[in-house]
Amino acid sequence: MSETPNGLLPIRFEKWFVERMKWFSLLLFHKGITANFVTLISLLFGLIAGILLAFSYMRLAVLFGMIMGFLDILDGQLASLNNQTSPWGGILDSTIDRVNESIVYFGLGIHYYFTGQPVWALIAAIILVASILVSYVKAAAESRNLLCNVGIMQRSERLVLLALGVLLGGIILRIVLVLLAVLTLATVIQRLLFVRKVAHEKSFKNEEVKS
Repeated sequence: MSETPNGLLPIRFEKWFVERMKWFSLLLFHKGITANFVTLISLLFGLIAGILLAFSYMRLAVLFGMIMGFLDILDGQLASLNNQTSPWGGILDSTIDRVNESIVYFGLGIHYYFTGQPVWALIAAIILVASILVSYVKAAAESRNLLCNVGIMQRSERLVLLALGVLLGGIILRIVLVLLAVLTLATVIQRLLFVRKVAHEKSFKNEEVKS
């Protein structure tokens, strides 16, 4: 799911989708499958999706990418069912999420580079860097006890939009990539401005308390 409840995807739709997957989480739970194991398996599917993109097997890459996304939801549900939510599990999950998304954009960039389309390889690289920055700003803010609960283009939105673009291909994929680059960079700026506002408000309140 989205990191915050105000991305482009309706939160009601995300909750509905997650609820539909609970039966499978329960099945894995009764089989003794752990959340961390599912997280690591998602890395395998992310790696395969990236390789398929690099070698231009676009639609097959979307299939493996979708499985990667499902596993990302399942590991969180399994952690709750097993009462295994922990700082280590959260850090592992967040790290693998970043790695998976980076592999996907990296694979797409390789595809464009070796098909003689360096401009689009560059755009894929811009999306990759911007997506990492989106998560970094939130993590950096929260490590300093500052809220960062905004984000128009979060991870789930990015992956859904990219999957649609890859499936449709051609000019649609290029439009999607431009949108991803622009909106993901805009999200970085959105979060920075929001954190700046929160930091100033917190500083003002601290000054009022001292006085």
